[in-house]
Amino acid sequence: MIKKIDKFSPLPMYYQLQTDLISKINAGQLKSGDCLPSEKELMRQYNVSRTTVRTAVANLVTSGHLEKRRGVGTFVRPPHLDTNQWELNHIKSFQQQLEAEGHRVSTKVLAFEKIQTSPELTQIFTAKETDFYRIKRLRYSDNNPIVFDTTFVPMSLAAHLEQFNLNNHSLFQILQTHYQIKLCYGEKILQASSANQTDAKVLKLNVGDPIQTVKTKTYSDQNRLVEYSISHDSGAYSEYKILLHY
Repeated sequence: MIKKIDKFSPLPMYYQLQTDLISKINAGQLKSGDCLPSEKELMRQYNVSRTTVRTAVANLVTSGHLEKRRGVGTFVRPPHLDTNQWELNHIKSFQQQLEAEGHRVSTKVLAFEKIQTSPELTQIFTAKETDFYRIKRLRYSDNNPIVFDTTFVPMSLAAHLEQFNLNNHSLFQILQTHYQIKLCYGEKILQASSANQTDAKVLKLNVGDPIQTVKTKTYSDQNRLVEYSISHDSGAYSEYKILLHY
């Protein structure tokens, strides 16, 4: 049922329109992933101008209720997911961090490969390490894909790592319990960036959407670099908290 726009109301017409669209989203009449009617159709249904429709839709895109896909249309976005806050003053696995916040966590291993070193890895790990495991994982919070990461672990440090199911077990936990590696400290470099085609596909974003690129080095108590990872975090769902001491 289309709610009539009251042209004599003190409330702006665009506000009445966007309020009605939000009501339809909340009631399930417009579901996540549904394509919004075209501008012309909304103008006809609500008997309003193109400017009114465009203003209402733009406001709902800004508020996160809708998203525009270039050349396709405007769609209802999934329900807003609470931001995951990462504390940077302690080393925690993805699972530890999010479960502590009450989220349901899961992981999907996309690739688990043995590779030889490259100039970039040699610069990071030194020339002593020549063979690595390269693990690509998609990390979920409450069934939403929020992190796409690629991790490199020296094979000399964790022989036969491929025998472990990283869909169900934390890499940090495996390194500590099975390989007796004591994780001591880490370094992170955070950079604002935008989603490429691969990011957009796996994280269910649009190409160009904001993401956070996080490069992490984790060291043992022997000052040995244990793992290096590059993660692409969905910008809508992640924020970082840094504790500073004076």
